[in-house]
Amino acid sequence: MLDLRQDEVGSIPGRESRDPLEILVQERTAELAAVNEELRRFAYMVSHDLRAPLVNMSGFLAELKGALAVVQEVIEGVRPHLTHEQKRAIALSLHEDIPEALEFIGSSVRKMARLSNAVLALSQIGRRELSFEPIDTLLLVQEILDTLAFQINQKQVTVDIAPLPPIIADQVALEQIMSNLLTNALTYLQPDRPGHISVWAEESADKITFFVQDNGRGIPAGDQAKIFEPFYRSGKQDTPGEGMGLTYVQTLVRRHGGQISCESTPGQGTTFIFSVSNHLLPAL
Repeated sequence: MLDLRQDEVGSIPGRESRDPLEILVQERTAELAAVNEELRRFAYMVSHDLRAPLVNMSGFLAELKGALAVVQEVIEGVRPHLTHEQKRAIALSLHEDIPEALEFIGSSVRKMARLSNAVLALSQIGRRELSFEPIDTLLLVQEILDTLAFQINQKQVTVDIAPLPPIIADQVALEQIMSNLLTNALTYLQPDRPGHISVWAEESADKITFFVQDNGRGIPAGDQAKIFEPFYRSGKQDTPGEGMGLTYVQTLVRRHGGQISCESTPGQGTTFIFSVSNHLLPAL
C-alpha cells in the first residue's frame, strides 16, 4: 500500500492540473442541482396547488351549463305569461350574458391548464436523465433546417451556417435548443424585408459558444433579461404560444454546464448566444 505523508501529497505529478477541473465540475454540478431542485418545487406547486382547483372549476362549469339548459327549458314553458320587458331581460341573460360569462370562465380554465402542463413539461426537462454522446452539430443544424424548409422558402429567408465543431452533449436536448432558437428566428422576422439567419460557433478551452442571429423585429432592451422567465412574452402578441420555449432552452443549456443570453436591437434583429461546457458533466 502506498503511504504518503501529508506534506508529500502536493508533489504528486499532475495533482495541480487536475484540481481546477475537479473544482469546476463540483461547482457546475452544485449549480445544476440547485436548478433542478427549484424545478422540482415548482412542479410540486403546479401539480398539487393548481391542478386540483382547475379540475374542480371544470366540473362546476359543466354543472352550470347543464343547469342553464334546464332553466332555459322551464322559461320556455312560462314565456306566454311574461311581459315584453321580462322576455327581453330573460333572453339577454340566458342567451348572451350567462353564455358569455361561462365561455370566459371556460377559456380561462383551459389557459390555466395549458400553463400548468407547460410547467410540468419544464420540470420533466429538468429531471430527464441526459445521455452524453459525440454530436456532429453541423449535421444536426442542417437536419433541423430541413424540417423548416417550407417556412424558409415561403418567407424567402437566406440561412448561413459556418463550420460548427463537434461536441459531446445530449442529442435530444441539443436538438430542442437549436430547433427552438431557429424556429423563433423564423417566426419573428420582419415581413417587409428579406429574412436572414446566421449560425456560427466559437471554441475555447472550457466551452463552445454558439450564435444564432436573425434580422427580425428585435427585442426591447428592458425585455432581454426577462424573455427566459416562464410565461414571459415580449412585444406584439401575434403568434401562438405560452412563453415557455426560451425557458426550456435555458434549462437545457444549464444542464450542459452553459449559459444563454441575447443581444438585440429593435427593428434590426437578435442574436442568441449559448454555451456548452467542453467538460462532460454528470447528468443529475
